[in-house]
Amino acid sequence: MGLAVSLLMMSGCGKPGVKITEEAAVEKVAVPPEILNRQAYTHYTNATILELLGEIPLASRQYAEALKYYPESSVLQYSYALSLFKLGNYREALSETEFIDPKGSEVWLLIADAYRALGLHDSAKMAYLETARLDTANVSALNMLAAYYQEMEALDSAVWAFERISFYYPSARIFQEIGNLYLRLGNIVRAKENYQISIDMDSSEANIRSYLGLSVICEEEGNRAQAKQNLEIAARLSPNNALIHNRLLGFYQEDNEFDKAIAAAKTVISLAPQDRNAVRRLAILYFTTDSLALADSIFAELLASGDENPVNHYYAGRIAYLGDDFPRAVSHFTRVTILADSIADGWLNLGMTYQQMDSLDLEVATYENSLKYMRSTDDSLRMMFMLGSALERRRLFERSVLTFESILEIQPDHSQSLNYLGYMLAEKGERLDYARRLILKALEIMPDNGAYIDSYGWVLYKSGDYSGALRELKRAAEVITDDPVVFDHLGDAYKALGDTENARKYWQKALELDGNNEQLRKKLSE
Repeated sequence: MGLAVSLLMMSGCGKPGVKITEEAAVEKVAVPPEILNRQAYTHYTNATILELLGEIPLASRQYAEALKYYPESSVLQYSYALSLFKLGNYREALSETEFIDPKGSEVWLLIADAYRALGLHDSAKMAYLETARLDTANVSALNMLAAYYQEMEALDSAVWAFERISFYYPSARIFQEIGNLYLRLGNIVRAKENYQISIDMDSSEANIRSYLGLSVICEEEGNRAQAKQNLEIAARLSPNNALIHNRLLGFYQEDNEFDKAIAAAKTVISLAPQDRNAVRRLAILYFTTDSLALADSIFAELLASGDENPVNHYYAGRIAYLGDDFPRAVSHFTRVTILADSIADGWLNLGMTYQQMDSLDLEVATYENSLKYMRSTDDSLRMMFMLGSALERRRLFERSVLTFESILEIQPDHSQSLNYLGYMLAEKGERLDYARRLILKALEIMPDNGAYIDSYGWVLYKSGDYSGALRELKRAAEVITDDPVVFDHLGDAYKALGDTENARKYWQKALELDGNNEQLRKKLSE
């Protein structure tokens, strides 16, 4: 029996059921040429076989014994240091590597791993760099360097490491990582190239992230169709990925592909039934497509389950409003103003509901109350505008004028307020020069706005300039073809100029659009 196997059996360290032939043992423990000392050779051989058997503590002791007989052997020093590392004795392993000279790439890799295990990451990084310098194809060192660079947000250096790996060991995963890094760096062209290489190497479900990366790039480039197509491929490859279907849902919604959006929402819900956002989005899609009963049932179910998201109340309120169930609409919109008091839409809808109920005092109070909670100037101006119009309907004329003038102090080019205030003054026959200036300023901002043109024609009419009024009102009627007020004004202008036939013609058009207008009937009967 050979010397190595004899020594192993004499040591009593063999594991039951493990058989190593003499030939296999000799092959496994081929002795490095530099280990010439017989005693060192014996211990080295024992250590190597013990490592094969998984007996690392015993192997480490054998390496230590071998070093006593041949301390200058770099192979023994490395083997002993490596065994200490495997035992978790990282500092001792580092100490042993100090005696190795010269240090090859495998020694520097051991040093790097030991530093990393000790949490000394700067030292580990330097050792990995030395490993890569000595062995440019050392994938272990390059992988660790790439990881360090990513943690440090040194993305250019991480790209360098991964590109080195891709040169020696190309794979779909590596090119995907490079694509991810270039995307983070904003280098869209290189990111796209690497994602495509990755997909060419592996177009399976395992490479979903490359498809998602390409989708992001295409969207960034403005190519929404290609972005959506890549997402659809990803969804086919990974049909159970709720996140992909969620993103597709967003595309379908934005592109008004509501049937596809509804199908995507249902898929997300089937994959993640507890995802209330997906359920809510489905309900909103039903609302958007006028499937109000379906939408209402979902929102009611969400609310009954305790989901007090203000969106649920908002849409439930809108459905009630559209169904003329104003008390229920008030209940939901009031809840929105409590849950999200700085959101203007809740207050606006509550005010409009009170308007439909002819509760003008409550409408005014709603808009006044809302101003305490608005956080942006734009939202405050929206509420002030609604307040001004509500005050005018409530016949609180002076307060209405002051409200619109307050808006114009904040934003002098607020065209809606310029027009509304100018028309309101013209209708009253008050401060007509001021009213005309206001409306002209609104027209400077929006010269083709039919309502503003009508207001200008009306202020000219109120000022006695009937020819000018007729000119402007005819222009307004060309822009707005379905507004009874415009036709009524046009009829009045013709009447003022003595053209009764055309006056009656346009009053009749106005009455066809507003059949309950008694004032128009009276004009036509005279």
